[in-house]
Amino acid sequence: MKKKNKKRFWVLIVLVCAAIPLITVISWREFKSQPTTTAAVTQMTEPSFMEQPEGEGEEGELYEQEIVPFEQEGEQEETEEYPQTMPTAPAIEKPMKPSQVAQPEATQEKPTAQPQGKTHTVTIANDIAEKSLNYKHAFINYHPTMFDLTVNGKKIEPGTEQAVPVGDDNMLTIMYYCEFKDGKRKSCKRYFYKLKPNVKSAGITFDWHADPRIMMDKNKAEFISFEPIEV
Repeated sequence: MKKKNKKRFWVLIVLVCAAIPLITVISWREFKSQPTTTAAVTQMTEPSFMEQPEGEGEEGELYEQEIVPFEQEGEQEETEEYPQTMPTAPAIEKPMKPSQVAQPEATQEKPTAQPQGKTHTVTIANDIAEKSLNYKHAFINYHPTMFDLTVNGKKIEPGTEQAVPVGDDNMLTIMYYCEFKDGKRKSCKRYFYKLKPNVKSAGITFDWHADPRIMMDKNKAEFISFEPIEV
């Protein structure tokens, strides 16, 4: 009995060893016979922004439209010589009525330095203090080497007053001009004020950090506007 069992054991081992290479050969042939399935898997795993072949998808359609065959180039050059649309005759413009012609807009006249029409005199005092002329920048005070004040064309020195001619519109044109560091820095502006009725005298003050810089008593004059002057 023991000898028969040993024979059966060795026969089983021989059969198993013979079956292993046969199984490997069969599986290898099946693997080779399925290339399309693996390619499909790789295509599914590729990202959507990869290039697509011509004729498939939106990019393929664009490529087909952009490619021009070599044989058709001559035909395209011939068609380009003849325009598809005929030129149209220029349209005849109808004469415009006088009412349709654009009229120039009326420009608003700015007050001038000299009063217009009938004039009367008003006493204007230059009450600008020397300390108010200091210009502070970066913790340093700069004082102008020159500062002139004119009212309706008349120069008024600091601490003095002048009889200034004023028109019926009661407009004052006040201009200051100053220089720093002997002309290296300059500043000039013109201010327009309107005197209140029956005002006979008024004073002018100045402050670099005020708006406007030229100031008058609100009970005596009303600020209208200002304009910078290039110097």
